[in-house]
Amino acid sequence: MKYDVIIVGAGASGMMAAITAASHHKKVLLLERMDKLGKKILATGNGRCNLSNAYMDENCYRGQRPSFAYPMIEEFGLEDLIQFFESLGMLVTEQNGYYYPASLQAATVVDTLTQKLKHLHVDILTEFEVTKAEKRKSTFYVYGNDKCFQSSNLILATGGCAQPNLGSNGSGYKLAKDFHHKITDTFPSLVGLEAEGKYLKDTSGVRNVSNVSVYANNELIAKEHGEVQFTKYGVSGIPIFQISHFAIEALRRKKKVKIYLNLMPQMVTLEETTEVFLKSCNYKTVEEFFQGFLFKKHNKNLIIR
Repeated sequence: MKYDVIIVGAGASGMMAAITAASHHKKVLLLERMDKLGKKILATGNGRCNLSNAYMDENCYRGQRPSFAYPMIEEFGLEDLIQFFESLGMLVTEQNGYYYPASLQAATVVDTLTQKLKHLHVDILTEFEVTKAEKRKSTFYVYGNDKCFQSSNLILATGGCAQPNLGSNGSGYKLAKDFHHKITDTFPSLVGLEAEGKYLKDTSGVRNVSNVSVYANNELIAKEHGEVQFTKYGVSGIPIFQISHFAIEALRRKKKVKIYLNLMPQMVTLEETTEVFLKSCNYKTVEEFFQGFLFKKHNKNLIIR
C-alpha cells in the first residue's frame, strides 16, 4: 500500500505532523525507533512538559539564522497551541510565563496526542529503525526492519542527537544528507558546563541566584541572571543553559573561556560589602559575616581563595 505521507520520528513534531496530515484526510504512516511514542516529551519540564512560554521573541533563538523560527511562531503561536490541545480535551495552565498541561504531567500530553492519532487511524510502527530512504520519480521509498514502505511525501522528524536514550541519536542527519541537504555543525546547547577547580566537590548541590558573565579571550560574550546550581563537575541551572551555546561555540574556536559568577548581585560593590562588615558586624569572623549573604558551603572556599 502507498501512503500519502510517511513520517520518521514520533516525538512532538512527528506526532503533530501526523495529526495535521491525517486531519486533512491523508493516509499516514508514523515510524518510531523507540518502543513508545513521545519519550522525550515525558522528560521535558522535569516530567511536567513545558509546552510553551509567554515570551517567544526572535532574539530567544540561536543559530546562523535565528529569524528562521519567527514565521513559524506567527503561523502557529501560543494561542493556537492552547486551542489545539483544548480541542483534544486537554487543558493548559500557566505558571510564571511557562505553560504546562493542567495535570502537570508530561504523560498527559503523550496520551492526548496518541489518542488523537488512533482516532484519525494513523498507522503507527514502533521499534522501527529506518536505515535508508530514497526518492524515485514521484515516490519515496523508506526501508527498515526488512520492510519497504512507499509514500508520496516524506517528513523527517527525527530530532537531533541530544539524547540517544530517548530517541535522538543523530540518525536523521544521515537520512537528510542522502537527500542532499546541507547539515550545519552540531554541538551541545542548553547544557551544564564543566569547570576546573578543586572546590567544586564542596559546593555540589548548592543553588545561588547569581549574575553570570562569560568571557572568551577576555572579551565579554554573554551574560545572564538567575539561579545557578553548583554540581560536582561544574555549574548548571537555567542561566547556565542560556549561555552554554556561547561558551561552547567559543571553545570550538579554541578560545579560552572563563565564567564569572557574582554570588551577591544584591551588593553593588565589594567596597559596599566591606563597609557593612566594618561598621556593624566587626565582632564576627569573615566566615560568620558571609553566612548572612551566602550558602554556608561557599564561605570557606571564598575565604581560602
